[in-house]
Amino acid sequence: MEICLGAPLAEIGLYIKSLELSTEEQYNPAVVVDEENTNVEQNHIAVLTYYLLKHGVSMEFYHEISMLFKDLPRSYKLKQFKKGIKVPTISKTPGPYDGAQFDFMDIFQLHAADEIKQHRLYYEENQSFLVKVSGDGAQYSRTSNFCLLSFSILRDDSTLSCYEVHTIAVLKTSESYEALRDGFGDAIASINSLADDGEITLDGITYSVEVVCCADYKFLLNLMGMKAASSQHSCIWCEVKDVDRHKMNVRIHEQPKKRTLASIKRNARTQSLGCKNAPLLELELDHIVPDELHLLLRVMDMLIQALVDTAVAQDHYEAHDRGQSSINAEDGPKPCEEYKRVWGAFLCLGT
Repeated sequence: MEICLGAPLAEIGLYIKSLELSTEEQYNPAVVVDEENTNVEQNHIAVLTYYLLKHGVSMEFYHEISMLFKDLPRSYKLKQFKKGIKVPTISKTPGPYDGAQFDFMDIFQLHAADEIKQHRLYYEENQSFLVKVSGDGAQYSRTSNFCLLSFSILRDDSTLSCYEVHTIAVLKTSESYEALRDGFGDAIASINSLADDGEITLDGITYSVEVVCCADYKFLLNLMGMKAASSQHSCIWCEVKDVDRHKMNVRIHEQPKKRTLASIKRNARTQSLGCKNAPLLELELDHIVPDELHLLLRVMDMLIQALVDTAVAQDHYEAHDRGQSSINAEDGPKPCEEYKRVWGAFLCLGT
């Protein structure tokens, strides 16, 4: 049966010419046959290696499976074949947490080289990479929590798709400072090294590299070693208290209220002004970006709450006018005035 499945395999120099399918219950690894290659076992090894890499299965896992199914090729043969393929290796994350990781520099160089091939004219003109590091924690079941760290390469001339987000590491644990420090320690160290160097050389050409971090606020607080969002000084970029944060006349972008990476490190040593631990990422705060989606969702929460409160208050005032409520109409601001004040404050942010 002739099929067209050669495109994904071509990435590692393999091509499927025919596929043999069977409905027999017993396991038979010999499913791919190369009509021009008499070494059938080598063909099996190539295809097995491809699928292990495609689905992120480690060689350690395959070794255990091959010990159970004796008809599978030995794991050392797959390792020998893999040496001739330029792919990043998967290893266990450091620390006490279950997890897996790629070497960040390996996968960055791999995807950066691919970016240059796909958008050669763009990189010939700019010769620079803008790398966005992202992360998040998620609950997958009642007892299972995962933390993910990923990166993507941004360009000015396009939007980002899900296929351009590349996983660096995954941890099976809840989101916390200790988990990020221990489990993502190798990856974060490589990210800091790349950001500090500010350049990378590919095929003899040196490209400048700028690293930014964009994530939800809880993840950013953990990365920067700060306390929870409910603390008095929970803002990453300024030292304004929570009770003064809504005041539009506070100039947070000026000293002494403005934070810097050095000030966070200094406050972490004394555990003051919302800083609890040393920051993990060595990035200046203008390269730490909150996720736009979560910002807009919170803004809409506040605006909708103001709208609902105004509607409820208006009902009470109308009931008072009809003599059906004991509310004094002279007490407190008018509902429409409160409604305009809250919405007007948000509109002033853009002016």
